[in-house]
Amino acid sequence: MKELPKPYFIVNEKIYFTDRVEEVFVFKAESGKQADAIGNLLNEAYKAAYQDGLAASLSEESRELNHTLITLSIENTRLKKLLKMSE
Repeated sequence: MKELPKPYFIVNEKIYFTDRVEEVFVFKAESGKQADAIGNLLNEAYKAAYQDGLAASLSEESRELNHTLITLSIENTRLKKLLKMSE
C-alpha cells in the first residue's frame, strides 16, 4: 500500500499539523524526544483513522453493490416470468 503522508511534523520542538494548504501549531513539547514521540503517535492515530474510514467506505460500497445485485436478480426473475407468460 502507498505510504500515507504524515500531516504532523516537528520544527524546533513544536508540533504542527498541515492539510497541505495551511499549517497549524498544535503543541510545544519540552524536548525534541518528546516532540518526536508525540508527533509519531499523532501520525499513527491519523493513519489508523484514515484506514478505518477507508474500510467503512469500502463496506458501504459493498452493501450498495449487494443491493444492486439483489435488485437486478429480482428484476431478471420478473422479466423471465413475463417472458414465459407471453409465450
